[in-house]
Amino acid sequence: MAAPFRLAFATLCFTLGAAVAPASASDATPGADGAITIRLNQTEAQPGACRMMFLAQNALGADIERLVLEVVLFDRAHQVAAITLLDFQSLPLGRNRLRSFDLAGRDCGDLARLLVNGVSECSGAGLAVPRCEAALDVGLHEAMPAGLEIVQ
Repeated sequence: MAAPFRLAFATLCFTLGAAVAPASASDATPGADGAITIRLNQTEAQPGACRMMFLAQNALGADIERLVLEVVLFDRAHQVAAITLLDFQSLPLGRNRLRSFDLAGRDCGDLARLLVNGVSECSGAGLAVPRCEAALDVGLHEAMPAGLEIVQ
């Protein structure tokens, strides 16, 4: 498992399973100053996997060379379905990046909750895990279907 986490954890609670229109340039809302903003933009069923697409923006004041989040997936019975690492790779300062992850063996419709358990890795000039955890702002894209809930 990833290194222990020192700061409060961000939580995303949502029901997965409905695909929405992909982000357009107008959907690219700048993140707050000093924040790493990550929004679940879309889920999409793939053969043997659930594809999750996130829009990410770095406003920390320096390029992020690598950002890795530990996430826990819960099924509709509120049982842990998987624990995995999502590697967001590099996030240049002030630029939007779309990152997609195929969760093998998962049906989007069977997933009910995703917990961002913490930052496993954050590297860049003057950056470390504690600073990135404190700056993390996760949520759902505004175009996700009604009825989805976020708790942070």
